Amino acid sequence: MITLRDLSNIAASAHKSDTRNSLTSFVKTSKEKYIKKVIKQKFFLYVLTDAEDNLQGLFFQDISMHSAYNAYPEFLCMDATYILLEIRLPVYILLCEDGAGESEIATVGLLTHEDAASLNWFIERFKSYNISWPKPNVFMTDKDLTKRRIVWCFSRGFFITLFISYLQTFSREITTVKLGITSGERISSLEFIQKLAYATSEENYDELYRLFVSSASSTVIDYYNNNWHNISDEWVFGLKFVSGNLMNSTNKRLENFNGKLKEVIDYNSSLKDFLGKFYVVLTSMRNERYHKTIFQMQKVSIDVFDPNSAEAAYKNFLTSYAAQHVLKQMSLFKEVTLLPGEHGQFIANSHEGIHTVTSNFCSCMFQKSMNLPCRHIFAAHQMLGINLFDTELCSERWTLQYYCRHQRAFDTPVMVEKCATVDFHVAPKIKVYSQHEKIKLAVQETSFLATLVSEFTGQTLEQRLSLLRALSKGWANGKVMVINELIEEDDLVTSKKISKQAGTSSIPAKLIVSDAVNLTFSAV
Repeated sequence: MITLRDLSNIAASAHKSDTRNSLTSFVKTSKEKYIKKVIKQKFFLYVLTDAEDNLQGLFFQDISMHSAYNAYPEFLCMDATYILLEIRLPVYILLCEDGAGESEIATVGLLTHEDAASLNWFIERFKSYNISWPKPNVFMTDKDLTKRRIVWCFSRGFFITLFISYLQTFSREITTVKLGITSGERISSLEFIQKLAYATSEENYDELYRLFVSSASSTVIDYYNNNWHNISDEWVFGLKFVSGNLMNSTNKRLENFNGKLKEVIDYNSSLKDFLGKFYVVLTSMRNERYHKTIFQMQKVSIDVFDPNSAEAAYKNFLTSYAAQHVLKQMSLFKEVTLLPGEHGQFIANSHEGIHTVTSNFCSCMFQKSMNLPCRHIFAAHQMLGINLFDTELCSERWTLQYYCRHQRAFDTPVMVEKCATVDFHVAPKIKVYSQHEKIKLAVQETSFLATLVSEFTGQTLEQRLSLLRALSKGWANGKVMVINELIEEDDLVTSKKISKQAGTSSIPAKLIVSDAVNLTFSAV
């Protein structure tokens, strides 16, 4: 028996949940707390809804994010973190690296579906608000084909994907069953591919590849050539550094930021709580960085170098982060042996392989990754009798002057009105899906179900698995299944049918009454 009080409590609970995750409330909070009161603010908030006004995606970027990306667009990485929101939306973060080697958030997005259309919408919003969107040399993400296709439309630069994800994929795909090879051939192939993954240069990779082709089975070679050989510059350790990845070969920067978010933001937070605590983390990080920057500028350091030396010149010309890298290279250049090459070039042997060196170019990983002078270039300068200090050898992004010009710690606060952009966009009506598209939609929904099942153990886990088995068995028999919600109050259990059909039925699942609310499938 359900009393009027029960109905009132249920309605109040639903109203509270709706308010916590209300789009109207979220936008209002954004305007009041993070738009009107933010200094010199440009705050872009873009909301995507469907025809029924259900949230499909959300994009936001404040002035600090906007300034950071447009000042330092060369390197971007993207990843999503989960379980933060009560409405189960993944939180997508785009992150770049500034001239001090610090991580800067470029934008944030919430997506209901992680399909091509949603990711494309997110990237297009980012492009529309940032004039530097074509400039990334490197876009780092995981090996998700949907993300790769969308990112390819974003930037024609290099992709870098997470190294560990490739090694895991090799182990998963190269098996005795899938490729029809023996256990010994599998072990040998995986060892060879791991050597390819750690190749330090293009020459080293080509040499290892020739050995791999001559020794591996034909099915493994076909698999490798069809899936990996043509994109070797995206995942081979040495080749990735050619792209200008600023020495980033993993997503550790984003993982660190996501870890800080999870320390402050409770799991299953409402939209309103998420926004507030997200800015607690972001503001704390920014204040810490501003303090660190100003402290370094005011600090009088004791120089161990001669004021007229190249070391002192680089230290005054570059940020402390970039200067540390350059000074380390200068301390090692005397150990470099250069041999004369063709057309006035030099040849240097290192653990990476053979490098071609001139007074302003080197094929080593450090120089191509950081766009800063390496030990080989310094050795060439010494042999040619050229001053070791040369501003042309350093990318502008690493200079102290550029850093101060784009560091918001030095901005003058200016209050302005009506400087925010809040846009709502209604997604087009859903089309009639093909068989392939319907399968993709089903996979999205069932992957979410798998997440819900995996959150519990013991009796609750078995209960949820039994419900899924009952649903699967009923559908397989061509039946129509509906959901019965059983509400337990004291010793009274009342069943109410939810008018929500799933597509099959007649085989009721075994009911385990262990929670206050239980679901079971039954026939109509």
